[in-house]
Amino acid sequence: MSPDWAVFAAPTCTTCKGSGLLISSPDSPCGCSLRRIARIVHRRYRQEVAGRFRRNGRTFAADVEISARRTLTDPLAYHIFAMHVIEGLDSVAICARLGLVKYEYFNRWYSVESRLGHAYATSAPYSLLPREYMGLTIYPMLPCRPPQPGPRFTPVRPPLRPVALPAPAMAPEAVPMVLEPVVIDPRKFAKLALKNGKSLRSIVTELNAIAPGSGPWRQSQVKRLLLAA
Repeated sequence: MSPDWAVFAAPTCTTCKGSGLLISSPDSPCGCSLRRIARIVHRRYRQEVAGRFRRNGRTFAADVEISARRTLTDPLAYHIFAMHVIEGLDSVAICARLGLVKYEYFNRWYSVESRLGHAYATSAPYSLLPREYMGLTIYPMLPCRPPQPGPRFTPVRPPLRPVALPAPAMAPEAVPMVLEPVVIDPRKFAKLALKNGKSLRSIVTELNAIAPGSGPWRQSQVKRLLLAA
Protein backbone atom coordinates (compact mmCIF):
# COMPACT_ATOMS: atom_id res chain seq x y z
CA MET A 1 0.00 0.00 0.00
CA SER A 2 1.45 3.35 -1.06
CA PRO A 3 1.60 6.14 1.52
CA ASP A 4 0.15 9.58 1.14
CA TRP A 5 2.86 11.16 -0.97
CA ALA A 6 1.63 14.68 -0.28
CA VAL A 7 2.62 14.30 3.39
CA PHE A 8 6.28 13.97 2.41
CA ALA A 9 6.30 16.42 -0.50
CA ALA A 10 8.21 19.69 -0.33
CA PRO A 11 5.84 22.68 -0.46
CA THR A 12 8.25 24.59 -2.72
CA CYS A 13 8.80 21.77 -5.21
CA THR A 14 8.23 22.95 -8.79
CA THR A 15 7.79 19.43 -10.16
CA CYS A 16 4.78 18.37 -8.10
CA LYS A 17 3.60 21.73 -6.66
CA GLY A 18 3.51 20.16 -3.19
CA SER A 19 1.16 17.31 -4.18
CA GLY A 20 3.79 14.56 -4.03
CA LEU A 21 2.87 13.30 -7.51
CA LEU A 22 4.38 14.33 -10.81
CA ILE A 23 2.31 16.77 -12.80
CA SER A 24 3.27 15.05 -16.06
CA SER A 25 2.50 11.60 -14.61
CA PRO A 26 -0.05 11.73 -11.76
CA ASP A 27 0.48 8.05 -10.92
CA SER A 28 4.22 8.47 -10.22
CA PRO A 29 5.52 9.92 -6.95
CA CYS A 30 7.77 12.96 -7.08
CA GLY A 31 11.43 12.75 -6.18
CA CYS A 32 11.06 15.24 -3.33
CA SER A 33 8.68 12.95 -1.44
CA LEU A 34 10.82 9.87 -2.14
CA ARG A 35 13.96 11.57 -0.88
CA ARG A 36 12.11 12.76 2.23
CA ILE A 37 11.03 9.18 3.00
CA ALA A 38 14.60 7.93 2.56
CA ARG A 39 15.93 10.60 4.93
CA ILE A 40 13.36 9.72 7.58
CA VAL A 41 14.28 6.01 7.37
CA HIS A 42 18.02 6.71 7.38
CA ARG A 43 17.69 9.03 10.38
CA ARG A 44 15.89 6.31 12.32
CA TYR A 45 18.47 3.77 11.15
CA ARG A 46 21.31 5.83 12.64
CA GLN A 47 19.38 6.18 15.89
CA GLU A 48 18.83 2.43 16.12
CA VAL A 49 22.48 1.68 15.37
CA ALA A 50 23.56 4.17 18.03
CA GLY A 51 21.40 2.30 20.55
CA ARG A 52 18.93 5.11 21.16
CA PHE A 53 15.92 2.85 20.73
CA ARG A 54 15.54 -0.86 21.50
CA ARG A 55 12.10 -1.79 20.19
CA ASN A 56 12.69 -3.85 17.03
CA GLY A 57 15.85 -1.81 16.49
CA ARG A 58 18.08 -4.58 15.19
CA THR A 59 15.36 -5.96 12.96
CA PHE A 60 14.66 -2.52 11.51
CA ALA A 61 18.35 -1.84 10.80
CA ALA A 62 18.73 -5.25 9.14
CA ASP A 63 15.65 -4.71 6.95
CA VAL A 64 16.99 -1.34 5.82
CA GLU A 65 20.32 -2.82 4.79
CA ILE A 66 18.66 -5.78 3.01
CA SER A 67 16.25 -3.50 1.16
CA ALA A 68 19.11 -1.24 0.06
CA ARG A 69 21.16 -4.21 -1.14
CA ARG A 70 18.23 -5.54 -3.21
CA THR A 71 17.35 -2.15 -4.67
CA LEU A 72 20.81 -0.80 -5.48
CA THR A 73 22.11 -3.28 -8.00
CA ASP A 74 24.75 -0.80 -9.17
CA PRO A 75 27.90 -1.39 -7.07
CA LEU A 76 28.83 2.31 -7.04
CA ALA A 77 25.36 3.30 -5.83
CA TYR A 78 25.49 0.75 -3.02
CA HIS A 79 28.98 1.84 -2.01
CA ILE A 80 27.74 5.42 -1.74
CA PHE A 81 24.83 4.26 0.41
CA ALA A 82 27.07 2.16 2.66
CA MET A 83 29.59 4.93 3.22
CA HIS A 84 26.97 7.63 3.74
CA VAL A 85 24.41 5.76 5.85
CA ILE A 86 26.17 2.80 7.42
CA GLU A 87 29.63 4.33 7.98
CA GLY A 88 28.33 7.87 8.46
CA LEU A 89 30.89 9.60 6.21
CA ASP A 90 30.32 13.05 4.80
CA SER A 91 30.42 14.09 1.16
CA VAL A 92 34.08 15.20 1.29
CA ALA A 93 35.32 11.83 2.54
CA ILE A 94 33.15 9.89 0.07
CA CYS A 95 34.34 11.97 -2.89
CA ALA A 96 37.95 11.47 -1.84
CA ARG A 97 37.52 7.70 -1.46
CA LEU A 98 35.60 7.13 -4.70
CA GLY A 99 37.32 9.82 -6.77
CA LEU A 100 34.10 11.69 -7.53
CA VAL A 101 33.50 15.36 -8.09
CA LYS A 102 31.15 17.04 -5.65
CA TYR A 103 28.29 17.66 -8.09
CA GLU A 104 28.63 14.12 -9.47
CA TYR A 105 28.37 12.69 -5.96
CA PHE A 106 25.23 14.67 -5.13
CA ASN A 107 23.56 13.71 -8.41
CA ARG A 108 24.21 10.04 -7.67
CA TRP A 109 23.16 10.40 -4.02
CA TYR A 110 19.85 12.05 -4.95
CA SER A 111 19.18 9.19 -7.34
CA VAL A 112 20.01 6.67 -4.59
CA GLU A 113 17.67 8.44 -2.17
CA SER A 114 14.81 8.42 -4.70
CA ARG A 115 15.19 4.71 -5.43
CA LEU A 116 15.51 3.77 -1.77
CA GLY A 117 12.59 6.00 -0.76
CA HIS A 118 10.33 4.22 -3.24
CA ALA A 119 11.56 0.84 -2.01
CA TYR A 120 11.06 1.75 1.65
CA ALA A 121 7.54 3.09 1.06
CA THR A 122 6.29 0.19 -1.09
CA SER A 123 7.90 -2.61 0.87
CA ALA A 124 5.55 -5.55 1.65
CA PRO A 125 3.83 -6.63 3.85
CA TYR A 126 4.47 -3.25 5.50
CA SER A 127 6.69 -0.34 4.64
CA LEU A 128 9.89 0.61 6.40
CA LEU A 129 8.49 3.90 7.53
CA PRO A 130 8.92 4.08 11.31
CA ARG A 131 5.23 4.92 11.71
CA GLU A 132 4.13 1.61 10.18
CA TYR A 133 7.13 -0.50 11.12
CA MET A 134 7.20 0.35 14.82
CA GLY A 135 3.88 1.99 15.37
CA LEU A 136 5.46 5.42 15.81
CA THR A 137 4.38 8.57 14.04
CA ILE A 138 7.45 10.36 12.69
CA TYR A 139 5.82 12.14 9.80
CA PRO A 140 7.28 15.57 9.11
CA MET A 141 5.25 18.16 10.90
CA LEU A 142 4.12 21.04 8.77
CA PRO A 143 4.47 24.48 10.28
CA CYS A 144 1.31 25.70 11.92
CA ARG A 145 -0.34 28.86 10.81
CA PRO A 146 0.33 31.74 13.16
CA PRO A 147 -2.67 32.68 15.24
CA GLN A 148 -4.76 35.30 13.58
CA PRO A 149 -5.75 38.26 15.70
CA GLY A 150 -9.41 38.16 16.62
CA PRO A 151 -11.85 40.99 16.10
CA ARG A 152 -11.19 43.96 18.25
CA PHE A 153 -14.15 44.89 20.40
CA THR A 154 -14.79 48.49 21.31
CA PRO A 155 -15.82 48.79 24.96
CA VAL A 156 -19.28 50.20 25.54
CA ARG A 157 -19.06 53.51 27.31
CA PRO A 158 -22.38 55.10 28.38
CA PRO A 159 -22.75 58.78 27.62
CA LEU A 160 -21.89 61.07 30.46
CA ARG A 161 -24.27 63.69 31.77
CA PRO A 162 -23.13 67.18 30.85
CA VAL A 163 -22.03 69.17 33.86
CA ALA A 164 -22.08 72.94 33.85
CA LEU A 165 -18.66 74.21 34.69
CA PRO A 166 -18.43 77.19 37.03
CA ALA A 167 -17.56 80.45 35.40
CA PRO A 168 -13.96 81.42 35.89
CA ALA A 169 -13.42 83.99 38.58
CA MET A 170 -12.80 87.40 37.16
CA ALA A 171 -9.60 89.00 38.26
CA PRO A 172 -9.98 92.36 39.95
CA GLU A 173 -9.27 95.27 37.77
CA ALA A 174 -5.72 96.43 38.04
CA VAL A 175 -5.35 99.86 39.59
CA PRO A 176 -2.84 101.91 37.61
CA MET A 177 0.08 103.05 39.65
CA VAL A 178 0.82 106.74 39.57
CA LEU A 179 4.47 107.51 40.01
CA GLU A 180 5.25 110.89 41.38
CA PRO A 181 8.22 112.63 39.85
CA VAL A 182 11.35 112.64 41.96
CA VAL A 183 12.89 116.01 42.42
CA ILE A 184 16.69 115.88 42.51
CA ASP A 185 18.73 118.68 43.99
CA PRO A 186 21.62 119.24 41.54
CA ARG A 187 23.87 120.78 44.19
CA LYS A 188 23.50 117.87 46.62
CA PHE A 189 23.92 115.34 43.81
CA ALA A 190 27.09 117.01 42.54
CA LYS A 191 28.54 117.25 46.04
CA LEU A 192 27.82 113.59 46.77
CA ALA A 193 29.24 112.47 43.42
CA LEU A 194 32.41 114.46 43.96
CA LYS A 195 32.76 112.95 47.42
CA ASN A 196 32.49 109.45 45.86
CA GLY A 197 35.46 110.22 43.61
CA LYS A 198 33.69 110.92 40.35
CA SER A 199 35.21 113.28 37.84
CA LEU A 200 33.68 116.57 36.81
CA ARG A 201 32.90 115.28 33.35
CA SER A 202 30.97 112.22 34.65
CA ILE A 203 29.00 114.48 37.06
CA VAL A 204 27.98 116.69 34.12
CA THR A 205 26.89 113.62 32.11
CA GLU A 206 24.77 112.24 34.95
CA LEU A 207 23.12 115.60 35.66
CA ASN A 208 22.13 115.93 32.01
CA ALA A 209 20.60 112.43 32.27
CA ILE A 210 18.66 112.73 35.55
CA ALA A 211 17.90 116.43 35.62
CA PRO A 212 17.57 117.55 32.01
CA GLY A 213 15.06 120.26 32.97
CA SER A 214 17.73 122.28 34.69
CA GLY A 215 20.25 121.91 31.90
CA PRO A 216 21.97 121.56 29.75
CA TRP A 217 24.73 121.32 32.31
CA ARG A 218 28.31 122.34 31.66
CA GLN A 219 31.46 121.92 33.66
CA SER A 220 31.63 125.62 34.48
CA GLN A 221 28.12 125.52 35.93
CA VAL A 222 28.96 122.46 38.03
CA LYS A 223 32.10 124.21 39.34
CA ARG A 224 30.11 127.29 40.39
CA LEU A 225 27.54 124.97 41.97
CA LEU A 226 30.20 123.16 44.01
CA LEU A 227 31.94 126.39 45.04
CA ALA A 228 28.65 127.86 46.19
CA ALA A 229 28.10 124.85 48.37
